[in-house]
Amino acid sequence: MKEVSEEVKKLADVIATKMSYNPEANMYSADKDAFKECIPESLTEQLIREVNDYQTNYVAAAGLAFGEAAIRTLKSDSKLDRVNGEFSMHGRNKAEFVLDRSRTYDNRLGDGEKVQKFGVLSTTYHVKTGRNVGDLAAIKAHLNEMAAKALK
Repeated sequence: MKEVSEEVKKLADVIATKMSYNPEANMYSADKDAFKECIPESLTEQLIREVNDYQTNYVAAAGLAFGEAAIRTLKSDSKLDRVNGEFSMHGRNKAEFVLDRSRTYDNRLGDGEKVQKFGVLSTTYHVKTGRNVGDLAAIKAHLNEMAAKALK
């Protein structure tokens, strides 16, 4: 079995010191400085912000371009009720879209009557953290082994 890399172990050690558990929510979370403290020296917070802003803008722009094209497609083919789109982002992450011709919703602001909306866009952003190989495979195997000892 492959071992977890030293780089990932060091990051995990930092994150572990920044985590807390909320029993009411049954949730662990890291404080706001955990990510910042894990940034390698070769990167800056500003660069990471710029990359995140770019990705946000790219997903929005892809949604706009896709949505307008999908509406034209739906207009030209009345048999279609939905059009799907997938936009790769540097071969790793991707944005997926669905544009439905129409959807019917309960009117929560009014008397409960149904409201029909046209051209409803749904967006999913996938972040590829890796397949079940490398560090991720080693981490899963480690957690399985640890849980088998602790939870049986």
